[in-house]
Amino acid sequence: MNRHSSFCKYLIFCVQFIFPLFLFQTSALAGDINLDDLIRNTGSAAQDNFEKLSGDFGRAVFLNPGNSPEPHGTTGFQAAGELTFVTVDKDPIRFATGQNPPSGSVFPLPKIRAHKGLPWEIDVGLMYLPPLNEINLNAFGGEVRLDILEHIKFPTPLIHLSCRISVTEMSGVSDLDLQTVGYDITAGGDLKIIKPYVGIGQIHIKSSPQGSAALALSSATIKETHFIAGIKLNFIPLIPVNLEYINASLPSYSIKIGVEF
Repeated sequence: MNRHSSFCKYLIFCVQFIFPLFLFQTSALAGDINLDDLIRNTGSAAQDNFEKLSGDFGRAVFLNPGNSPEPHGTTGFQAAGELTFVTVDKDPIRFATGQNPPSGSVFPLPKIRAHKGLPWEIDVGLMYLPPLNEINLNAFGGEVRLDILEHIKFPTPLIHLSCRISVTEMSGVSDLDLQTVGYDITAGGDLKIIKPYVGIGQIHIKSSPQGSAALALSSATIKETHFIAGIKLNFIPLIPVNLEYINASLPSYSIKIGVEF
């Protein structure tokens, strides 16, 4: 009983302090992204800053694992809200918005996520990033995940190894077309309450300027390898909490709270 009471207090802390922090930091990075301003403010360095900006946005909309690797099963389902804090490079955002965010700025992004278990130890997932920021950045994404060990019948009780592919499509920036494709492998322990996991993956970002910006900028293709560490907590039945860290060229942190059957 004391354990549940302590954890409920922790959830209240998240609502009271983390989400107001999200609102504060969103306003700190507020402003419309305009690639023409980026070109005008950076001159000969415009292409380099465009690629940095593309990397920031690609990491922001990337569909992170957000879950331990065990499959949900044919009847399993999870729906959750997630808040991801993405570290961004201050210079391209300043050049493209006219604002000067602090060095090492952390851009918080809320996401709505759902996972459904299928036969053959396959899971599918969807993600929606609503435009709850003043640059109106939003995205849709999907993923497919397969538990490898269940198929090769390798005797590893309480351990899961999954491979996953994800895709996202960003919108909300009128002169920028951006998609991501991600691949990763994660391994983790399937314990009753605490499910730690680690993984490695790669994200491919394809970014293309649109309109008049396409006359001065070339499309960018970015590939980044990243490492994943996370933990899924089941202190309260049917209400999982997931904490995740991704170590890429710039790190990101996520907290996800949902319902699971």
